[in-house]
Amino acid sequence: MRFELVSSPDRPEEKEEDPYREAAPHGRSLVPGDKTRAALMAERAGALGDRISSLSRSLSVSLGRLDENIARHERERTENGVVEQAPPPDNFRAHLFSGGGDR
Repeated sequence: MRFELVSSPDRPEEKEEDPYREAAPHGRSLVPGDKTRAALMAERAGALGDRISSLSRSLSVSLGRLDENIARHERERTENGVVEQAPPPDNFRAHLFSGGGDR
């Protein structure tokens, strides 16, 4: 049995595109080594660095507030005498968590 590959009549012909060509935002194509590509990559890297710096500052502020709230809550618990420890469960074996010194 022999098969022949033919194009489908209901679909337009697909063109094989050069994988090294990309469409630039301004419509020009970029090829490896093109100065425009290097400039575009530098611009994107700068924008990404700015975004990461902004997110880092926001996260730092949020973590600072969280740390302050935890410290305040712990301070209030000790001042109010609410430092009761819950008893360990019946199956808890403290000697297994001693670091090996009390076996």
